[in-house]
Amino acid sequence: MPAACSDAPEPNTACTGLPIPIDVRAPLNDPNDVIDFDTWSVPLPGRVHDCAAAGHAIAVVTASATVLIDVESHMTRRVGEDGGQRVALATEWIAWSDGSRLRVMSLGAS
Repeated sequence: MPAACSDAPEPNTACTGLPIPIDVRAPLNDPNDVIDFDTWSVPLPGRVHDCAAAGHAIAVVTASATVLIDVESHMTRRVGEDGGQRVALATEWIAWSDGSRLRVMSLGAS
């Protein structure tokens, strides 16, 4: 089982190396990134600071929000109105940090 917390020294701003293939797009003259999947896209509130994946979900943190994307159901949920710099995801929880502050949220039974 892969580790929920990355040991990478730098955030994954391009969302590369995840088990779910995605692309991050930065439209011209727009302050928000877009996550592109094969057949659909998710506009984000701001620029990607970090990404993580677990199961069929992707977590993305920007400066202004933390977003959880369920790839199977094509559902997007804003789990935090506060952004951050790093994010970690397991099937049971999501965690994100902003400096020395750590937020953890249970995802309930999956």
